[in-house]
Amino acid sequence: VIMMFTSNFVMDVIVSIGIALVILRSGIILCKKCLHIFMEGTPEEIKTSDVTEYLLKMDGIVEVHDLHIWTLTSNLFSMTVHIKIKQELLQHPDKILKKINHSINEKFGITHCTIQIESEHGLMDLGN
Repeated sequence: VIMMFTSNFVMDVIVSIGIALVILRSGIILCKKCLHIFMEGTPEEIKTSDVTEYLLKMDGIVEVHDLHIWTLTSNLFSMTVHIKIKQELLQHPDKILKKINHSINEKFGITHCTIQIESEHGLMDLGN
């Protein structure tokens, strides 16, 4: 483009190299983000320690372990977790599951949660 208005070949080469470097930089950043998604990495904006602290503040949850969060797409996150709850809440586990799913989605934007409930004394017995 510069050569259309001037006969300065050096300036044309310099501008072309500058544009190529900008495109290369953008491509590298995009490739890093894509690789992070393909490898199902933990979202950069969500800290597992923050999620653990948040869950422990919820009424009835006494322990959180085996927490894993990963990226499925650029704005879709998934989580699996084991939680120990107070014995009296075992009568209605669906209530605490709904509460956790809703609040985790609202607070952290995690839309897909798999939660394993355990009693304070071990795995939950559903009477099967």
